[in-house]
Amino acid sequence: MSDFILVSGDKAIFNGWLGPASLMGNLTVPLIGSGLKLYQGKKVCVIGDEKSVRPVVSYTSREFTIPGEGELSITLRDNQISKVNCTGGKRVILSGLVFDATLTVTKPALREQKEEEEAESDPDAELGEERMEEAQPDPMMSYTGQGRFLLIGDRSDFRGE
Repeated sequence: MSDFILVSGDKAIFNGWLGPASLMGNLTVPLIGSGLKLYQGKKVCVIGDEKSVRPVVSYTSREFTIPGEGELSITLRDNQISKVNCTGGKRVILSGLVFDATLTVTKPALREQKEEEEAESDPDAELGEERMEEAQPDPMMSYTGQGRFLLIGDRSDFRGE
């Protein structure tokens, strides 16, 4: 089944949720093709070009409401790698329906200690006593989800398999 071939300027769009992680920041990133073939003056995207799409974004999750940071990455699905179309010895990337996305945590989001948790942790504490509790870091080192490619411009005559 044929699909559209990606070129420089097309965009990767990451979903705003990867599992329980809510993402904030630039979730739409332009692709930069490195293939030898050109389409309307733009380089075709080939295997490996998806690895250059690595935006750093902020994230929170249900329990960890103080934002952390992570780096997004793309893993192509089999239907996004052309089986027959190549340029410069590399297979071209097809748009497909969705790609797999991973957020690799570089700075964990934090969970603040709640007042009731503080009271439970020290039942003998006097009311009104100020206590400095360290926020707890998110133990998850990565989150997974999906994204999609957005074609920029007419591509009706430029398809691959």
